Amino acid sequence: MKRIKLLILILLILLLTACKKDDLILTARVDAPVLEKAPIEGKWHIEKIIPLRENTHIREEIYNLLGKKAGFSVQGVFIADDYISEPAYSVRRVNATEFLKSKYNISANQFSFNNKKIDIVTIYNNEQPYFEILLEKNDLAYLHHGDIFLVLQRDDENISKDEIKKSINENKSIDRAQGSIQETENTLILGTRTYKYDEKNNLPSWVYNTFCIRFKDGLPISMTKMENLITPRNSGFWEVYTERTKDEKLTYDTIVALPLGSGLKMNKAIETKKMEDTEKSLKAITFVGSSFMSLENINQEGNVMSFAVHSLDNIDSKALKLSDIIADGDKDFIESAGVNQKLSKADYDTTNFGLFRDKGIWALKGKIANGAENSSQDFIIYNIAPKEFINYNEFQASYEEISSKVSELEDAFLSINGKNLILLVNDGLRIYNINNFDEYIDYKLPPNTTPVMSEWSIGRYSEIWSKEFENMPGAETISFEN
Repeated sequence: MKRIKLLILILLILLLTACKKDDLILTARVDAPVLEKAPIEGKWHIEKIIPLRENTHIREEIYNLLGKKAGFSVQGVFIADDYISEPAYSVRRVNATEFLKSKYNISANQFSFNNKKIDIVTIYNNEQPYFEILLEKNDLAYLHHGDIFLVLQRDDENISKDEIKKSINENKSIDRAQGSIQETENTLILGTRTYKYDEKNNLPSWVYNTFCIRFKDGLPISMTKMENLITPRNSGFWEVYTERTKDEKLTYDTIVALPLGSGLKMNKAIETKKMEDTEKSLKAITFVGSSFMSLENINQEGNVMSFAVHSLDNIDSKALKLSDIIADGDKDFIESAGVNQKLSKADYDTTNFGLFRDKGIWALKGKIANGAENSSQDFIIYNIAPKEFINYNEFQASYEEISSKVSELEDAFLSINGKNLILLVNDGLRIYNINNFDEYIDYKLPPNTTPVMSEWSIGRYSEIWSKEFENMPGAETISFEN
């Protein structure tokens, strides 16, 4: 018997030493135990709305969520008309005050927290983070939704598999019924960055613009342009731009963000958010979404020193760590960077990441700076940026095939209904029919123009976005013929 046990032990050791690290990780995933109980369960309803800041203009569709039902279990999740058929969960325990201040720039006093520690429940859909919920008590939860929180009150601690399935199927039926609306109307808010040399200061600089392109029945029907970056949020449209300052020693940029919108009067002095930068670097925006923005910090010689991501509600605070946004984000950062014997643990700065375009997709990239050698290493963390950053990030077409037809191709977007291609080429923006490759628009853009924002709306919101955009002061209507 002892010999048999010894033989088995030797075989196990040989098996383990023959496995690569990736093989072990894969095996661990396959053999992971099935979750029997979700960290949040039962029947709930949306009780009220908590804005992230004062004077928030909350849209009508957000108010319409009040009273809507929600349900959570290992079999599925539904919240109002949104759902996940096969959810996965992760939980992390954090200090409430520090977490809310760091990520959202709000006080824990706005919530009914009795304890210093709360649970952050992340719910995944197809391995991508989908919902983030703050949970202290079993009967009260806070769902992050753009620049607001939805307060969820539990009605029953139990919910059956059949009840979950029924609610999800009802929402799927609504999706199918509204599919024709999605097929007919959608609007793209496209933000661009154009390199422009600052001759006055002999430094690189960038010009930002936003295009609102509305489609109906597979055809572009309107196109409007605005200076700076105009991003849609739950509270309305926000403007994001840079201000350049020159002092006695150097020239540097400051990021500015403030709410806009037709019919929405704001006190600019109160609502404007400015990024206080102790390093005083040049800044190039690489991404703006409804909640976060990404940038490059650039020195006076024009070299990229670091990346940074900030909350739009909290751009005047320190850059976010990846784990502030995604559970286990810091771990993913370090694992993606790989082992470098020349670096210490302190060199792995998990705030040094950003969003960038990569062949039709938003990707998440990190940077490690080696100060001793005055060098840096860039690496991909996620090939597809998670849902926390951008809702629609798909390109279900062959980028290589499009590139073979359009040799000047620099980037591409596929419309949310799959009917149109929006291409950035070396001298402009073009829109095609994806089936027959008919060209609808060929709008000239300056050289060195790259996308830094892409937000889509469908159905009736397509018209709402388009009309709001057209009514903004300074909006320029672009004429074209189909």
